[in-house]
This record gives sequence, C-alpha cells and structure tokens, in this order.
Amino acid sequence: MEVTFLGRTLNVYEILRLIMVVGGYLLFRPYILKFSQMFQEQDHARPVDTTEEDSPAAVGGAARSTAIDDDESDGEDMSWGAKARRRIRGEKKLLKKMLEEQEMKRAEEESDEEIAEYLDKE
Repeated sequence: MEVTFLGRTLNVYEILRLIMVVGGYLLFRPYILKFSQMFQEQDHARPVDTTEEDSPAAVGGAARSTAIDDDESDGEDMSWGAKARRRIRGEKKLLKKMLEEQEMKRAEEESDEEIAEYLDKE
C-alpha cells in the first residue's frame, strides 16, 4: 500500500517510521525539557569566575553589562528589544550627523554664492 503525502509517495514502512518518530518526539519532549532545565538551573546557580565574564556561562546582570561595549551601554539592562533600541539610537545619531554635514555644505555653498554676488555687483 502506498500513500501520496505532500507530493511524496510513502509506503507502509515509511508511514510507520514517520508515526514513530513524531510520536516519540511528542512523548519524550516534556521529559527532555525538564532534564535540560535541571542542567540549566545548575549552571546558573554556580558562581561565575572572573575569567568567564564574556562567556555564555556568565548570565547574571553584571556579567551582561560588562559584555556590552561601553560606548553602546548607557545603563540599560539586557531586556527584550535592547539591541533594537541601540541599533535605532545609532541610526538616529548617523542621520543627525548626515543632516549636519548637509547643512554645513549648504551653508558653505550659500556663503560662496553670496560672496560671488557681492563680487559681481561691484
């Protein structure tokens, strides 16, 4: 017996194999999550060595703040969207700098034009 599923023909052996893999995943997933949670809690509970400040094991607030560059950090914690806020802040600074440069160029051009006007009048 063969069944076509999503453009692929599967025989009985492949159907049973798919059912066993998906069923095993659904059956064991909660236990695997609990087991990994136990290891993660143990890792978070251990003290962080001074040589590990930049490692993934250093997950505390103090370790995170030292991992950020000082010029990008302005006392904010690593909450949701912190990277996006820093990126937007950097983009705003860049746009402001570009606008200032354009205004300076425009001011130079205008001053050159004014000087040329005064020279042509005489």
